[in-house]
Amino acid sequence: MQLFIEILTGITLPILGLVALGFGVQRYLTFDVSTLTRIQLYVLLPGALVYFPYAAKLPLGAAWPVFWFSLAHFIFLFALGWGTAALMGLSRKLCGLVALAAFFSNSGNYAIPLIQLTFPEDYLLFQTVVFSLHSILIVPVVMFTFQSSAEAKQILKTALFGTPFLPSVAIGYLLKGFEIDLPTVFEVPLKLISDAFTPMALLLLGVQLAAIEGRIERKPLMLGIGLRMVVAPATAWAFGLLLGFPPDLIAFFVVSAAVPVGVLLAIFAGEYQVHPRLASMMVFLSTLLSTLAVTGWVYAVRYAGLQ
Repeated sequence: MQLFIEILTGITLPILGLVALGFGVQRYLTFDVSTLTRIQLYVLLPGALVYFPYAAKLPLGAAWPVFWFSLAHFIFLFALGWGTAALMGLSRKLCGLVALAAFFSNSGNYAIPLIQLTFPEDYLLFQTVVFSLHSILIVPVVMFTFQSSAEAKQILKTALFGTPFLPSVAIGYLLKGFEIDLPTVFEVPLKLISDAFTPMALLLLGVQLAAIEGRIERKPLMLGIGLRMVVAPATAWAFGLLLGFPPDLIAFFVVSAAVPVGVLLAIFAGEYQVHPRLASMMVFLSTLLSTLAVTGWVYAVRYAGLQ
């Protein structure tokens, strides 16, 4: 019980505290969510994607197992979510929404601060890999899920290369792979931007949650949250054991997979008018439940001696 309380007060509640602060401030001051989101997406996040791998002490090759494991796990979760929803008799678009909730975690705004507080600093390299994969996959997967194939193909190229995600990821890993040292005039601003990313990410998450509305559609809502908060970390643990990964990496896989549904799911659902209220509630409730769920998974891996 003491370990659980230490994790709750030292890791989970500080994260949720900043989210709650952003939520409360937005309710009273009503910031322009679009502007704040653009600052995060086009300034802070690209800077962090460049700096995190660049500054990591672990060799780039150490991230390869995280890459292929995460990609395989994402595919499994998407298929499991879609298949389970289909067996429950849900419509095609609801099946797609549940599948996206299962595989698309909040690997940036929530997971990066969580990994920073839970693991040694170098594990940010691993979480950057997970987030980079999400950043690359979310756009084409959403488009092929929510739209017809013909519509998706027409805008896929623009959507993938119209954001700074891919260039930032490429620059960060090229710098790391070739062991290039940046001049101080570039390195220091990048570090400051990456330092600002974590608190701003959590505050912005609260602001975004305060700006969305939703009503509960219980069956797909509970299915999506259950897959995201329970099945995803449990299967990450099981697959890690079966594939013979070392304990510290299994612990990382579990904690990284335990985070709530990504906020971008609600944004995309609203953009394409695919059950936007349901998507918003998935994000909101999974973030609220993460207080106990994430704490419980961190406690579980530590109690099991993985970390």
